[in-house]
Amino acid sequence: MKRTITIECQACGGTGLYKGMCERDGAAVVCEQCHGTGKTELTYNEFEGRKEMKGVTRVFEGSFGYFHTDKDTSTEDGKTLHFSQYGCSYEDWKAGVKPTPMEELYCPYIYRNLGIGNAPCSRCKTGCAGIGGRISACRFYSDKAKCWEEWHKKNG
Repeated sequence: MKRTITIECQACGGTGLYKGMCERDGAAVVCEQCHGTGKTELTYNEFEGRKEMKGVTRVFEGSFGYFHTDKDTSTEDGKTLHFSQYGCSYEDWKAGVKPTPMEELYCPYIYRNLGIGNAPCSRCKTGCAGIGGRISACRFYSDKAKCWEEWHKKNG
């Protein structure tokens, strides 16, 4: 069901006025969003349950900067990325299953990047050392399966 409510104008904070870079000293201008009323209307659909998304067969937690598909795909160097074995089916996701990370594509640090000093694996600090400490330049990236082994031991 569609509903409309009156809310405080987010652009001017309910003042009806705007004071920015061009308005100096004690000057202000009438807010363009609410036309000086200090209020605006918000129209929304009341939540009645999660809706179906057509055409989805596989769900991943996030993209983490990579393209994802529901089909196994060959890379330029001839390796196969088994997308069909990671994430989870749409039906499973709707039943509460948590998608598994695409281990063939990214490493635990990319998957759970909590910032410098919070690396998820013991090899991250030395592997990413160097100019800028970029995760994508980690010297262990090609051997990320060992990092995933450590990740699973720590995180179940």
